[in-house]
Amino acid sequence: MEIKTAIISNSRLVELAGSEISTMEIAEALAEYGISITIAAFELSDSYRLEIERRGYSYLNLSEPELLEPRSFDLAWIHHAPTYYSIFSNSIGAKYVLCSSLSYFEPIETPPFEIFPIDFFLVNSAEAHEKFIALYGEYAERCRIFPNAAPAEYWQAFRAAEPESIRRVAIVSNHVPEEVKLLGELLTEQDISVSFYGIESQSRKIDAELLAQYDAIITIGKTVQYCLAAGIPVFCYDRFAGPGWITLANFHAARSANFSGRSHPTARPAGLLYTELLNGFPEVLNQRRDLRDISRQYFSLQENISSLFAELSEKGSVARSRQVLGSTTVNLIRRHNDIILRSRSIAANAEYRASLADRKGAELQNKNGLLVVENEALTEERQALQDELTKVQEELSKVRVQSEDLQRLQSELECAHRELRDAQEKCEALYRSTSWRLTFPLRRAKSTAISLVNEGRLKYAWISFLVTKGTKVIKHEGILPFICKSSDYLSSTIKNQLVRRKAKLGSEKKAWDIHAPLVSFVIPIYDRTDVLREAIRSALQQSVSEIEVILVTDGSPQNTINVVNEFSADERVRVFNFPLSSGNAVRGRNKGILEARGKYIAFLDSDDIAKPDRLAKSLPLLESGAADVVYGAWQAKLDGSRVIDGIQDGQIVFSPDADLKMLKEHCVPCQSTVVVRRELLLTSGFLKPSMEYREDHELWARLAYFGGQFRTINQVLVELRLHAGNNELNFKNNDERWLALLDEQYTQRGPLPKKIMFILPGVGISGGVAVVLKHASMLMKAGHDVTIVNVGMPGNASWYAGNTAPIVQPDDPRGYLFDRIDILIATGWQTVEWLSHFNAERKLYFVQSDERRFHDDPIIKRKIEDTYKTSCEYYTEARWIQRMLREEFGHDSAYVPNGLDPASFYPDTPLEPKNPKRLRVLIEGPITIPFKGMADSYAAVAPLDCELWIVSSAGKPEPHWRYDRFFEAVKMADMRRIYSSCDIFLKMSRVEGFFGPPMEAMACRSAVVVGEVTGWDEYIVNGGNALVVPQGDVEGARKAVQRLIDDHKLRENLIQAGVETVRNWTWEQSGRAMLNVVNAGKHNSANSKFTLGA
Repeated sequence: MEIKTAIISNSRLVELAGSEISTMEIAEALAEYGISITIAAFELSDSYRLEIERRGYSYLNLSEPELLEPRSFDLAWIHHAPTYYSIFSNSIGAKYVLCSSLSYFEPIETPPFEIFPIDFFLVNSAEAHEKFIALYGEYAERCRIFPNAAPAEYWQAFRAAEPESIRRVAIVSNHVPEEVKLLGELLTEQDISVSFYGIESQSRKIDAELLAQYDAIITIGKTVQYCLAAGIPVFCYDRFAGPGWITLANFHAARSANFSGRSHPTARPAGLLYTELLNGFPEVLNQRRDLRDISRQYFSLQENISSLFAELSEKGSVARSRQVLGSTTVNLIRRHNDIILRSRSIAANAEYRASLADRKGAELQNKNGLLVVENEALTEERQALQDELTKVQEELSKVRVQSEDLQRLQSELECAHRELRDAQEKCEALYRSTSWRLTFPLRRAKSTAISLVNEGRLKYAWISFLVTKGTKVIKHEGILPFICKSSDYLSSTIKNQLVRRKAKLGSEKKAWDIHAPLVSFVIPIYDRTDVLREAIRSALQQSVSEIEVILVTDGSPQNTINVVNEFSADERVRVFNFPLSSGNAVRGRNKGILEARGKYIAFLDSDDIAKPDRLAKSLPLLESGAADVVYGAWQAKLDGSRVIDGIQDGQIVFSPDADLKMLKEHCVPCQSTVVVRRELLLTSGFLKPSMEYREDHELWARLAYFGGQFRTINQVLVELRLHAGNNELNFKNNDERWLALLDEQYTQRGPLPKKIMFILPGVGISGGVAVVLKHASMLMKAGHDVTIVNVGMPGNASWYAGNTAPIVQPDDPRGYLFDRIDILIATGWQTVEWLSHFNAERKLYFVQSDERRFHDDPIIKRKIEDTYKTSCEYYTEARWIQRMLREEFGHDSAYVPNGLDPASFYPDTPLEPKNPKRLRVLIEGPITIPFKGMADSYAAVAPLDCELWIVSSAGKPEPHWRYDRFFEAVKMADMRRIYSSCDIFLKMSRVEGFFGPPMEAMACRSAVVVGEVTGWDEYIVNGGNALVVPQGDVEGARKAVQRLIDDHKLRENLIQAGVETVRNWTWEQSGRAMLNVVNAGKHNSANSKFTLGA
């Protein structure tokens, strides 16, 4: 049997649901046989269209039967009867025909009336097979069980390493029952991370990479097969209840019902599910390999297809005589299909109502089961209460005796109260006396002296620390670096003191705090110069005076920045800068809207020229309430570099009044003519970053959808430059894609970015700084506006590749940068006092370590400890810090774990070839900071027969150190090749927050040895993915490194386990946690109390 072409159909490829996923999986499996694939459907979402194009498949649109041409395929794999009728009633044929039915109770899954020979009808379980035969007896002999199966990626995702306990759980369900929601809460209370996926939570494709992040999955149906294939423990339970853990004992019973849960329909309360989940985990963990082997017999997609092809080959192709259909039948089929096409919204509504009904029915069924269990529990509780009552009666007699003692004590207490009142009266008489008033200056002087002494002690302790640190800089780096760093430190310290003093005195009151403008011009900028000057001047020269002009540069070259700075002295101008280009104007416009103080926003591109009376003509319609969006005519200004059909230089183009229907189909307003009510943007959302092209078109349609009234002015408002550099030309060739995306997006509110500022004590090379910059980049990618405030020595963090957030100093003359902050985040003890110097809706403290351990002086330790008493919100990167904040200071804190970027850390070409006969060891950390343990690391490795490489972010090796290569102040992007060059990585820190470098080394396939330091057990397992020695144990570290040198197999096992570990620590999950922190306070009061620690 030879199959070269196949058509696979589905009524609609829109959602991430069962039949749609099966369709694409079958297509991919058939494509691996070298078969040319055609996908057929009535309806196709943009995401599926892109996926089909990416895989190189053809697409047949069944909603346009008049365009279907006669054609023959070797194989037709049909989902849903309407697609069968549409294909085979339009002169399309096939040698072999398969019809799949994934559910016996869904009408759409009913097999078709046969108008073209069908070889086999496919159902997915024994339960469905029984129902099919009972309902469609004439088709019984051709009915085959073709189970939901797992593609090859899941079988290949099997992890050899086993988790010691459940730490991460995913709940995959479109209909999460109440008891499972409560189960998730119980698990979270035990510090078990729980993620929900489905239409009610995170709607995304479930794939092997996602499942591999979790220790266990709670789900039903198709995801169960995925988990069994990947060897991931799976707890089968949902709205139909279920067996719980899939084990060898219940596997076949659950399989017969397609793991729907109907094989074990008894619902359980959350507490019982919690006990089952935790107690049963060790058993199912031990069985996962056997379960995987059994599952392969049933659920390997490739093997199931091979078996099906073998049976088709043995059966042979039957004569394909198409039933002759009269015109009436053909027309009826087309009309029935037309019903499907024309009633999508009705069907969707009915499906939603049906799902609600199913859910309510399931909930009632679950509640019934819960009531039975609760009744038994109540009986037991009643007996327990009876026993308790007997004990209470016994205790009551004891209480009567104690009551007499209490009365005696009460009498003594009353006497004590009388004595206290007498003492208070004597004190009040003393306070009123002349002698007390005369000695007040002495007491005040004593209090002031104590305060000055304490302040002096802190300054002396800090100066001592700086002297010690400076001595190390001189020793390791030389006198010139010491002078430069000292100068920078003193300069930044003096500037910061001046900023704090001004803030305290309230002398920073600006003109823009008093008079808000009526209109805010927003001009996003990339690389203009002369034409940019014209654009800015045209905005400033409006006949309406109540304006401001917001200039937002986006990774602009210096010559463009210079032009912008020419206007910075004009107090009507506000300048904001992003260090890297975002690729289009969306981020710049959104920043302008966010910072705007005007009632209206006037858009203007950086190469266009606004007419002097543009605002004067637009404002009457807005101020009268007749319109929310006003636009008008434009005059073409061509420079000869671009030819546009029908447009000539100087030509005037008029735009009509537009409603929602017109705005969906056409981008009517020219953006540089538009003035829009800012309040409407706050209601409907800003521009969407996902719309890289037609972003303005989508915004106009959305503003109209949310009730915005559009009015045009039949007068020229702007001169529009049309030239070869217009950004739209980069997207014109794919216009259909952006129109389709617009149609999906315009009914959904756009983003409302928050203005977020991180305060850093410096931006030098540091793991803690890298984490903050990563958080900033992730928040910006999510659409928020982020700025880094550097209160340390000036710098731009150039060592950190890809920083997208602007870095500013607190003394920046643009005081407006610090206006209207939504979230202000301190990131170290020296930055906490700055929380009180800026106004913000919310104030947070990101605690990355217990910084008391960084210093020996008790006075500095107390100062740091006081910052942990600050009344604000907290979040941290490590569980141990969470416990410290809760147990010592009574603070609850959010958990935002660190991650690792697989695009930055992976096995790369070594800087020098490795020598298998003499292994290479890497030690890394700032040499000048003792608690980073570089001296211990060197002492451990020095006597060994190995190459030694050293990386230091601060300081050079001691003169007597023996090493092969030394790297100083290495950029993060360059660390990958250094890790990849080394066989073993040793880290002996005595203080860490989240232990980052060992994970980076694991990702680059280096075996890891670490000392026991706080945070090591976040992801390191001793003997599993690394070797761990006691803190400061130089001899133990030496033996561990020697062991890895001698034992090649152990080294390879640790390397492989390390690679597996890294896959579970992604910045994606960290980004979700960070967004949860940002969104958690959306209902917090703007005036929530903030106080610094004692």
